[in-house]
Amino acid sequence: MSPLRSWMTTRGLPAWYSWVVVVMLPVMASMAVLVVSLRVNERSIERERAAREATDQALCSVFAPLDDQYKATPPPTKSGKVFAANIAEARRRTCH
Repeated sequence: MSPLRSWMTTRGLPAWYSWVVVVMLPVMASMAVLVVSLRVNERSIERERAAREATDQALCSVFAPLDDQYKATPPPTKSGKVFAANIAEARRRTCH
């Protein structure tokens, strides 16, 4: 007889109760760990989303004035026009 079963029978507990303790305790602990890890993951995703939005706002504050300036006075060189087009595209991607 196992130590757990003998301990339970000396206290008048039924034999099936030992199986409940042995099986249900790890199952419930595993479920608790799963719930906690899912909640932590959800919070991490929320923090990452907030950080991405803050970064986009900061980049927008850089790209918007540059794009406005390049639209007001287009650059004369081909490389300047390519750069201005890249700035305009970056503004479209970051400024919603």
